[in-house]
Amino acid sequence: MAFSERADGPYGPASAPITGDYWAEGPSAIRIGDTWFVYFDKYQLGRYGVVTSTDMVRWKDRSDELNLPAGVRHGTAFRVEKRILDGVSVRGGGQ
Repeated sequence: MAFSERADGPYGPASAPITGDYWAEGPSAIRIGDTWFVYFDKYQLGRYGVVTSTDMVRWKDRSDELNLPAGVRHGTAFRVEKRILDGVSVRGGGQ
């Protein structure tokens, strides 16, 4: 992670990796309440992972708590109103 006051920089120095001792790519971050969740592809392991933090300094790997459909790869986390979600039909079998 690196921080800046502006989206186009300049950025401070990068932190140590927050995702653990494996290769990760395609991160997607979302804040829920006081907690940040960063979801990512552990592509060499063929799994998806998640780390959480309330201060963006100390991160906890919660990948073992994550339950996603088989084959999930890169994605984006976002908020959606329940009334919209209730109208979405989820289909299995890779459709």
